[in-house]
Amino acid sequence: MAGWGPVPTLSRLSRVALEETLVFPYQRLRLRLATHWPLLAVCGLAALALFWRLGQGTLRDFDEAIYAEVSKEMIQSGDWLTPHWGYKPHLHKPPLLYWLTAILFQLFGVNELWARATSALSGILLIAVVFLIAWRLFGQPAAILASIILLTSQQFLTLARDGVFDILMNLFIYLAVYAYVRLREGNQRWWYLVGIAFALAFMTKSAGALVAPATIFLALLFDRQLTATFQSRQFRQAVLLAVVLLVPWHIVVYLKHSELFVEQYIFFNVVTRATTNVAVQPRAYDFYITALRFYFFPWFYLSPFALALPKNVKGERPSRVLLILVVLVFTVFTAAQSKIPWYIFSLYPALAILVAHVVVQAIWQEHLLARAGLALVAAAVALFAAPPVLAFTLVPVVLLGTLHRVIGRKANLRLEMVVLLAFLLATAVVRLRPLYDRPAEPASLLARLAASPDPAGRELLLVYGRLYQPAALFYSGRPVERAPTPERLAELVPPGAVRGLIIAREEMEELTADYEMEAQASVDTFVYVLIQRRGRPTVE
Repeated sequence: MAGWGPVPTLSRLSRVALEETLVFPYQRLRLRLATHWPLLAVCGLAALALFWRLGQGTLRDFDEAIYAEVSKEMIQSGDWLTPHWGYKPHLHKPPLLYWLTAILFQLFGVNELWARATSALSGILLIAVVFLIAWRLFGQPAAILASIILLTSQQFLTLARDGVFDILMNLFIYLAVYAYVRLREGNQRWWYLVGIAFALAFMTKSAGALVAPATIFLALLFDRQLTATFQSRQFRQAVLLAVVLLVPWHIVVYLKHSELFVEQYIFFNVVTRATTNVAVQPRAYDFYITALRFYFFPWFYLSPFALALPKNVKGERPSRVLLILVVLVFTVFTAAQSKIPWYIFSLYPALAILVAHVVVQAIWQEHLLARAGLALVAAAVALFAAPPVLAFTLVPVVLLGTLHRVIGRKANLRLEMVVLLAFLLATAVVRLRPLYDRPAEPASLLARLAASPDPAGRELLLVYGRLYQPAALFYSGRPVERAPTPERLAELVPPGAVRGLIIAREEMEELTADYEMEAQASVDTFVYVLIQRRGRPTVE
């Protein structure tokens, strides 16, 4: 690509030359392990953080339970082409996450651990990709720190320990970004990885994957490489490869479920979410600022310095693609009507890399703006947000630095910066501990007790009031309907019918005048009952 040339460092060239002199494979393996041990270390740390107690508790009665149920029904029905939920076609999302989870279910069994394992494994790989991007742009210290910053952000840890789409999609988005970073070194074959990564991201969460090509397009525009790119044979072949990977499933499912596909996959999943508010309540334009302050704490407060800091001494911005991604994601989703915290997760890895660079500049490069930013953020966190025990750890550092200046000695600012970083890391980690205490929801346990032993004789199960149906459907294996009001319950329990019902004990009283209820089991404040209209014979 015109204007772009290879930029290998001396250390990489030396390593390649040394590797060519080694005769035995084990010698090369030892050299590679010695070179890449930081990457292996951060991946090991990520595996520990993501898989520890991963199977604890029940699935969330929301998206996580829906996606697990779709994967379960996929292996039960043998239909791997059309996703089903509640034994009906469910075409809101592409099938890649369902396929991967269904494979794990088939290999290891249907349970909470394997319902979440695809996200956890994707999280480990995303940490690795973030490490590689940061390493290429800013060096090894920034790579290690970027991985740790992302791993200690609450939004990442939450999503990577839930069986949802976002981590898997962002793994492929950032794989495309990594390929683009490698493209800047002159090898056109990285376009193939861009195409494959985009196709896999789209097969995970459809329109959300457009972040990758939009970011790369804008980066090419700023780098004045659009014309050269369109003339590249590898680029055109990569586009064709992406089309080949994407089109078959979409065409086949459209031909099989044309009206439902258009209604669910296109209009609701894309148009409705972009033009109307599907969240619980309207949210202001500063909603994502508030979300970042909470879910990217305390690293969010270093973000302004990360966006303002020059990227290297030559005035170049090798991280321009990351800056573009952050601005693009934040702008587009702020403009969209539906605002949900995890919609902007795509900017978290990029921010982690940029913030890591600020900290590295503060500690090793003695950059004044970076040091001022790290000191100000640590002070603000200590005063307003950190636990008192952690905040008091900064007092000796401040006193020691002040004493050195008073007596005219040169203070060890690098050590002070390291302590400030350690303080911010400790503050972030303390906030993550509650994420590992996932309860077993009583309604889910009752749904498990209500499971039908005969797959051919699944009777309708109802949930009442504030309960939702996804978890009940997953754990009972029975068709589930929600009755949020007495009027809806009356429609679902016609005269003469007997239904299984999961209900909060406090809500039973409002139904006793019209229904007879026979308790079958109870957990905490919830009860599983057989319900029928009064005036009818009770069921033995």
